[in-house]
Amino acid sequence: MSETSNYFSSSDGHFCDVENCRIRTSLKLHTFGRRFYSCRYWSPDDDCACKFFKWLDTSICCMRGAAVAPIVIAKFNRLEHAVEVANEESKQAHALIAAALERERVAK
Repeated sequence: MSETSNYFSSSDGHFCDVENCRIRTSLKLHTFGRRFYSCRYWSPDDDCACKFFKWLDTSICCMRGAAVAPIVIAKFNRLEHAVEVANEESKQAHALIAAALERERVAK
């Protein structure tokens, strides 16, 4: 991300500056815990959304954020893996149930 950006949104006619923004916290590895201003209309799923951005602080990352980021990301990765495993087990269980119901239908 750049240090500061100004953006005029012609779609909804607003001009972003720090006074109109929300303060958010970065969750990315190299800037974890760092606070920044961004447009209140920003949306991660909308490529046309306002892209106003400005760091709240001047440091690259606080010491605590730098120490905690790898731990948080590792836990997040473990949880993502657990979700993938659970989804796969759920698919297998649904397949077994469907097969059992089919065998029961044929047996009748």
